Amino acid sequence: MKLYQPMIACFVLACGPSGEDKSENGPGDSGSEACVDGNDCSAPTPVCSPTGLCVECGTSADCPDDRPVCGNGSCMASCAGDEVNADFVTLPSDIIWVVDQSGSMDQETQYVQQQINTFAGAIGSSMIDYRVVMIARDSGTNAICVPAPLAGASCGDNTRFKLVDQYVDSRNGPAVAVAQYPNYSSFLRLEAMKHFIFVTDDDSNQSAATFTNGLAALTPAGMFDNYKVHGIYGLAAGGGTCSGAFGSAVRDGDVYTQLISDTGGASGVICENDWTNVFTQIQA
Repeated sequence: MKLYQPMIACFVLACGPSGEDKSENGPGDSGSEACVDGNDCSAPTPVCSPTGLCVECGTSADCPDDRPVCGNGSCMASCAGDEVNADFVTLPSDIIWVVDQSGSMDQETQYVQQQINTFAGAIGSSMIDYRVVMIARDSGTNAICVPAPLAGASCGDNTRFKLVDQYVDSRNGPAVAVAQYPNYSSFLRLEAMKHFIFVTDDDSNQSAATFTNGLAALTPAGMFDNYKVHGIYGLAAGGGTCSGAFGSAVRDGDVYTQLISDTGGASGVICENDWTNVFTQIQA
């Protein structure tokens, strides 16, 4: 789950504050050095004028190829010639799981509980600084009790894990993610890439735009400037609703399809009893 952010420094050594031409008709006419061509002139007065004197440049057209930018009368190197690529920076990742716990999700919730440590371990092995939030009830029907080592004692919080003990029904996952934000906001990092993983066999009763706008309104500003939505949901590979070892989906999840498309996330099929492929996509 790496997000690489190239840090590019571009040093511009030209083009004074106003970028004005020194002369409307060509190079400036103040100079003292005699010249035959530009090779005879120094940096402060780089242009050999028709009168045989070295003068300041008036526009970039007066400058040679190796110093193509005219700024404050001098010819200087362009930004392109002085671009420096620094090391890539690996951003931390905050991963928010939102799991449907309705009656049709008994096999799927157990699968999440069984596999989440494998998922977190794979991310950790890549040296990513990650944190996991689980929005799901940890007791009752289709409860999810995240085991150690990711979670702490009795399915509770740990260094990299935060439980938001909230029931999620079949159609309100995105709404719950926004509404419960005050209960996990302190666990998130402003600079971290955010990853929402919705697991459901139904569609959201809230539009993709409502979810997106809801995130944008949360404070502090910028918390969700960088995020992706991933879904393990009911869309079949060829369209329509899926059917498989985990049963059939209720709806195909158009809202999740839109959110995944909008943010460049990964998608998996809820009806399948092996989600290794989508876990690998998210980790990558």
